This record gives sequence, structure tokens and C-alpha cells, in this order.
Amino acid sequence: MHDFDDDEQKGIRKLEIEFEQKYKGIYTLRDEYINAKRDLDADLIKQFDERAKQMKDEDYDKIEVAPCDVKGIQNTPKGVSDFWVKSLLNHPIGATISEKDRPILGYLQNIELDLHSEDKGEGFDLIFTFGANSYFDGTVIRKELHMKTKGVLDKTISNTI
Repeated sequence: MHDFDDDEQKGIRKLEIEFEQKYKGIYTLRDEYINAKRDLDADLIKQFDERAKQMKDEDYDKIEVAPCDVKGIQNTPKGVSDFWVKSLLNHPIGATISEKDRPILGYLQNIELDLHSEDKGEGFDLIFTFGANSYFDGTVIRKELHMKTKGVLDKTISNTI
């Protein structure tokens, strides 16, 4: 029975790595749009507007919308201002983000996931890319999380590039 469990876990890990590679193209596109490395296609905007009209119903007007940060929009003529700060704050991890963290996270431009290969174990690397800032040297922080068994953290390594 133990061999079947090991084979199953190896098969699952192989699929995780395979699909993460497929997602990288989508994540690259997201990075290009939110950081204004790529202009929005007029056809894409038209499709969005049409879909918005189709989805609008009587419940739409009942939705509370938080006011936008006008200063953030003015300072970001293209792209999506404060995308990562907002994403992290709306994620369960947001409860651990303090007020002191928010200005630093304002420089965050991208987060990437790099799953370890089978020979390295079940772990992964998180790569945080920041704009130039006065909080730390370098613009990339790589956090390696090493696990022999899924969900059991053995060690972490952090590097600033």
C-alpha cells in the first residue's frame, strides 16, 4: 500500500509542476497588464464592456464599492495601481499584514511561484519583485521553502537580489 501512496504523490506532484508551467504564460500576461508593460487591446476592452452589460442585474446596484485611491490612480496612468497590496489584503494572509508593511508592499510589482523539481522535494520558491525603493537593497526577494513531505516545512532560505 505504501508504494501506491508514494506513486500517487509523485504523480500529483508531476501534474502540479506541469500545470504550473502552463499557468506561467497567464501570469506573465497579468504582470504585463498590471505593470503597464502591455497596452490593453481595444477589442479586449469592448469584450469587457459587453460582458459587464450582460452581467448587470438588479443586484448589481446593491453592491457596495469601496472608494478608489485617487492618488494611486493619478500616480499610475497605466496599469493597475496597488494591485498586489489589494490582492494580499483581500486574501486570508491579509490579516497578518500590518500598517507598517503597506508602504513597502506598495512597491511590489510581481509574485512568482516556482515549484521544486522532484529531486528537490515538495517545496517551492516564492519570488517577490519590487520597484526600486528605500526600504532594502535590490529589487527581488527569493524565499525558498524546503519540504521533504508536503505540508511539513523543513527549512527556509531567503535571498535578496
